[in-house]
Amino acid sequence: MMKAPSFVLTVIGFLLSFNICWSQSSREKQTFLLHPNSKVEYNADYPHYLSLFGIKEGEDLVFEYTSNNAAEEGNDSEAETKVAFQVKPDAKSFKWIDQEIAEHAAVYVQLCRCADAAVHPIDEGVIEGKKRKDGTWEVEMSVYLEGHFTGKRYHIQADGVFVSAEK
Repeated sequence: MMKAPSFVLTVIGFLLSFNICWSQSSREKQTFLLHPNSKVEYNADYPHYLSLFGIKEGEDLVFEYTSNNAAEEGNDSEAETKVAFQVKPDAKSFKWIDQEIAEHAAVYVQLCRCADAAVHPIDEGVIEGKKRKDGTWEVEMSVYLEGHFTGKRYHIQADGVFVSAEK
């Protein structure tokens, strides 16, 4: 029986470890957070100034969905994006369609080195949520928007349970 040279084994080991690291880094990471006593804030006149976007102290309950977009087809990077919107703190459920979404300060924030890096108001699609007995929220969203600079049509679809960011 012939022994494989140590160089060949080293190369095989390197390729296997590279493949494992690559597949792990390409997995989508999502968070679903609730921010009580908050509001969504940004400057609509300067949507490309990302530093003007934030979840600030306020009177509402803000929902913040974050993704690294790793599962997006053709996306080899992991640029973070967010969807944020707010509801009155005493709400038990909601369902918004199209313009109703915009009435709740809904925005898509693209934090990337790309032409459409900006805060984009959302006014098309559906966002539906229901408060659960444990205080968390089950939310489904399927929203669309157009990139400020490229005109590209974006579709964000996410379903998840939003938990308090304070825990």
